[in-house]
Amino acid sequence: MATTQNDRFRGLTGTLGVKAPCLVATTTNITLSGEQTIDGVLTSADRVLVKAQTTVSQNGIYLSGTGAWAREPDFDGPLDAVQGTLVPVSSGGTNQSQSLWMLTTADPVIGTSNLTFEVWLSPLYYGTKSPCLLATTANVTLSGEQTVDGVLTSVSRILVKNQTTASQNGIYYTGASTWSRAGDFAPDVLQGTIVPVASGTANGTSAWMLTTADPVIGTSSLTFKAWITPLVQTITYAATIDWDVYKGQSALVTLTGNITINNPTNIRAGEAYALKIIQGGAGSYTVTWGSSFKWPGGVAPTLSTPVGSHDVLSFLTFDGTRLEGVGQKAFA
Repeated sequence: MATTQNDRFRGLTGTLGVKAPCLVATTTNITLSGEQTIDGVLTSADRVLVKAQTTVSQNGIYLSGTGAWAREPDFDGPLDAVQGTLVPVSSGGTNQSQSLWMLTTADPVIGTSNLTFEVWLSPLYYGTKSPCLLATTANVTLSGEQTVDGVLTSVSRILVKNQTTASQNGIYYTGASTWSRAGDFAPDVLQGTIVPVASGTANGTSAWMLTTADPVIGTSSLTFKAWITPLVQTITYAATIDWDVYKGQSALVTLTGNITINNPTNIRAGEAYALKIIQGGAGSYTVTWGSSFKWPGGVAPTLSTPVGSHDVLSFLTFDGTRLEGVGQKAFA
């Protein structure tokens, strides 16, 4: 069996194991004729991996043209491919540059068998996405420019992660009308994909991990957890507050009344946290601590009382449940 084919006229070399690169790969059924835009790239006598035809036996590698497309010479005969043959793709949005696709069909007969390709390697696509400008903090209407996390959008790339209908979560581009999902976040993302976020009052300089198993974009309920948190989280005073450490392992709150601090959420074994408490208003305010907070001798520190006092409470957790803390008072 031949293992390498050469097309000297076009300078093409292909093997059974790895084919010569294609410029782009299809994402939907296409008409196999005429130059056209595929995955964001306009073809021009280019090598194309066709992998999404309704008639699956039409899939394969083609040379685009102004008339009917022809199968490429290294992918048009009975000795040209086997189950496991790899096809590199150099460009595109959804299928992304530098991806690699595997033919998974057993005993393929080109032009007769239903040819199926699965992504085999795409390091940027699965690992870390291009940065988003902002990330949502609450359910939003997915249309129109609007203020998200303190910043007004303007055709911006946004991580939407707080929708009431969680299947709506994902990466979008904003606009004057309905937002559109980003091409690099559909359809092939994996649990563990990381999304950096550049700006925002709460989420600036953070990164978020997709924790949903076997996600199907637009169908699965997508959940994101903070993977890298902002340096400092400012907590707005309320009589009772919840400290979500995913939003910042260091936090500060200015008291304008007595306060209850509930057990923090998303704490992880081995991590350290810090909370600065500033006496505002008339001063002399007190804190009631949740049951997860543990103190030397079982006694919580007494806060400084003068207005403007800064006290810092530092915590370690060794089991992801107990927060063992000490206090340092009256920083000048």
